[in-house]
Amino acid sequence: MTIDRRQLLGGLVGLSVLGCSAVKGGVIAHQPGTLLETRKAKGRDYLLFHPRPETKKAMPLMFCFHGGGTNAEKFAVKAEIAKASKQFPLMLVFPNGTAEPGGRPNARVWNSGHSPSGLAGGADDVSFVSKILADIKATHAVDEERIYAVGFSNGGMMAYRLAVQRSDVFAAVGMIGSSIGGKSAPGEASIINDPRGVAKRPVNIFHIHGMKDTSVYVGGGPTGKPTSDRIDLALSEAVDMWVEHNETKKKAPKSFPADEVWRSSGGKGGSEVRVKVLTNRTHNWLAKDLVEMVDYFFECTR
Repeated sequence: MTIDRRQLLGGLVGLSVLGCSAVKGGVIAHQPGTLLETRKAKGRDYLLFHPRPETKKAMPLMFCFHGGGTNAEKFAVKAEIAKASKQFPLMLVFPNGTAEPGGRPNARVWNSGHSPSGLAGGADDVSFVSKILADIKATHAVDEERIYAVGFSNGGMMAYRLAVQRSDVFAAVGMIGSSIGGKSAPGEASIINDPRGVAKRPVNIFHIHGMKDTSVYVGGGPTGKPTSDRIDLALSEAVDMWVEHNETKKKAPKSFPADEVWRSSGGKGGSEVRVKVLTNRTHNWLAKDLVEMVDYFFECTR
């Protein structure tokens, strides 16, 4: 399938920020002729956006994992999906995590490894993602060489987990304000989504992080969140693990260059590890982050 990247980026950049009015009766507004539906896999909900539901041609697919304490619908709204055009050549999947133990019903989390709320829930989220993929493939043609994942915070931690456990599926994954692992609390065992000796294939990695992020510090250590005792590994540690696994050419520097993309390329199958550290970014994400990641992802095939 030939991908017109200009069409893709035009579709993303052209979307405007939406407020609560975009959600009516639990349905996110979208362009006529496109498909946005709530589906179930393994008894759990996910949102599927398809820009060309009538097509029989295989189309790339990207999983989008919300952060802890929010949900798929809110993530889809902030991703500015509502004005996605019929020319937008990428299926988007917004899965819902499980309810946070003792938390609000719509506050969902991922069992990504060392994140305490997800660990407490004990959900098999890797299996959930596999079930979603099978469910979509039963009704839509998927380009299996171009399956991607992005996630913010706890969702990015989930993306790291999938890159290791389902490297046979994902061509590239992106994380924003996330960590590859650590400890759920002091004294607990480390849980790390380390690809070395586990992942079956190389996976392209793109991690975006803010220098002013105090929930997941770029240098690792105890989170600044007063409600959590989680301890995270540093971004540089994640990079070195993936550099070694992908067999790319250079390890993480002592400090990443500010506000530009750092690359370690030339890995197995042409794989790369990319990092962008933003000077003034706190613990948040913007729709333009997804634009930048998708622009890169479309260079990557499994």
